[in-house]
Amino acid sequence: MSSYLIVTTFNKQGYDLYGKTMLTSFLAHWPKDQRILVYTEGVNLDPELAKNSRILTKDLNTVRDLVLFKKRHENDPKAHGFWPEGNTVKQFQFDAVRFSHKVFALYDCWANPPVDYKSMLWLDADTITFRDIPENLLETVAPRSYTTRDGAKEKFGICYLGRLKQHSECGFVSYNKMHPLMHMFWENFIDLYKNDSLFQLKEWHDSFLFDHVRVLFEGRGMKNLNLTPKFLTGHPFINCMLGEYMDHMKGARKKQGRSRKGERHVRSTNEPDWWK
Repeated sequence: MSSYLIVTTFNKQGYDLYGKTMLTSFLAHWPKDQRILVYTEGVNLDPELAKNSRILTKDLNTVRDLVLFKKRHENDPKAHGFWPEGNTVKQFQFDAVRFSHKVFALYDCWANPPVDYKSMLWLDADTITFRDIPENLLETVAPRSYTTRDGAKEKFGICYLGRLKQHSECGFVSYNKMHPLMHMFWENFIDLYKNDSLFQLKEWHDSFLFDHVRVLFEGRGMKNLNLTPKFLTGHPFINCMLGEYMDHMKGARKKQGRSRKGERHVRSTNEPDWWK
């Protein structure tokens, strides 16, 4: 089995709109030893998906800390994006409850792994794989180690899609379980929710909080790999090697079933027909 475990989550609406397509394309194009863990909310997968051993499922509503967080803030407008106080238009930057599901799913997988793995890899459920994934792709885009100039082997902690003028794009992030600081990273990350200290920060969505904790741990010596170090803003997922095999249909792209062809600005010798 692959040393990577992919993790994602969706509710019934998400499953119908993009989740089923994501899983079907995963089974069609990912290596046969690769598994995915899906945290579901009110969803019964179609039989052909439910019975496939490569798809693991867990009811997100059984994650106790998430249930407590949502219960604590069920009547709190600011935790649902209505901030500053009195704002009647929801702002995604402050929609803490909506974007908490991803973080609690990842933490639960970290704390209660259903299978052995060395790297936990988040992949947004609104991602479609349109081409066969090479056996070595994850080792290339989510390596667990690197070689220093003096020939020593050191560990990467996180591989992510950074943006210089915007928060990171967290549709694809890998976490190296073998890194000595990773346990502390996750305890710090989830404590923002457990003790509600996220509301003391400038924004409350998962990507902003991810960057906050990532930078904190880089200051403590964690070496992370930014897959898009020169990207300013926009859609980095499809503008790196990932875009040769997958499309992330974030935001309004979900209804279109794909990103626009012109959004991929890079071209490679391995350029797929998807973008032509």
